Amino acid sequence: MLRLSVYDEDWYVEKPANAALKAMVRSFPAVLDVFFCRLRSDEPDERAHAALQLMEIAEREPELLDAPRLRTELARLAQLGDKEAASYIGRAIVKLKRISA
Repeated sequence: MLRLSVYDEDWYVEKPANAALKAMVRSFPAVLDVFFCRLRSDEPDERAHAALQLMEIAEREPELLDAPRLRTELARLAQLGDKEAASYIGRAIVKLKRISA
């Protein structure tokens, strides 16, 4: 599943693989590390793809994410000048703030 969930896979393979990974996060929180690891890629498209997956998790199950970890990644992405990935992570943080308010 990990191999099929990558950003440069065909969408009809990648989408279901990512959906399956995201569905596993509640039972296996370590799955989040896959997306966080991909945020550290040298490839901007892979970072944006990972950030989008994290944002989608934040939209559905924000309690599964850690705001300080997301803020750390946001700062790193901003330092890299990766506006697209930073935007997704920023939106994920907003979702987390809504549940803690």
